[in-house]
Amino acid sequence: MQWIYQKKRLERVKNHITNVETICSDVANVKQLKDSQLDLVICTQVIEHVEDDKKLLNKIYRVLRPGSYLYISSVVKKWYGWYFYRCNDKWVLDPTHLREYASPKEFYDLLIDGRFKILDQKLSLFKLPVGDAFNRIILKFGIINENKLRKSKISNIFSNLRIPVFGYYVIEVIARK
Repeated sequence: MQWIYQKKRLERVKNHITNVETICSDVANVKQLKDSQLDLVICTQVIEHVEDDKKLLNKIYRVLRPGSYLYISSVVKKWYGWYFYRCNDKWVLDPTHLREYASPKEFYDLLIDGRFKILDQKLSLFKLPVGDAFNRIILKFGIINENKLRKSKISNIFSNLRIPVFGYYVIEVIARK
């Protein structure tokens, strides 16, 4: 089911941007890409979900051309961070997270060990959109269809409301091969 959803996203991209080639694949095993083929890889909120983060970075390094760029983001959980999901007997922001980095340094060191040069980084509070939960409830109970919901003023207002999650941060890095 997940692959079908991803393919639909890629179809939407192709409808608007015609000069790109899209790929739907296992992120840690992209066989369609040759060595040194890409100028940019964007990896947002993915690395915390894969079994082996070092292996993922090696795969990304392999497909990037020399001097090309990686934009990568993930989650940093401070020691006092808490959320109500559990995974591997730990409190986590998302039950599908296999890891949440304990500090920005841990994340930077992972990238540096993966042979990337960090050009820029940003750490910001992790904020959950209130509108996501609101929209899921509305759609689940069939109160309104998805197209009308997207155009709804109330939905737009809720979509812009975000609540910080105590102890959680988003880490964003621009790095170079």
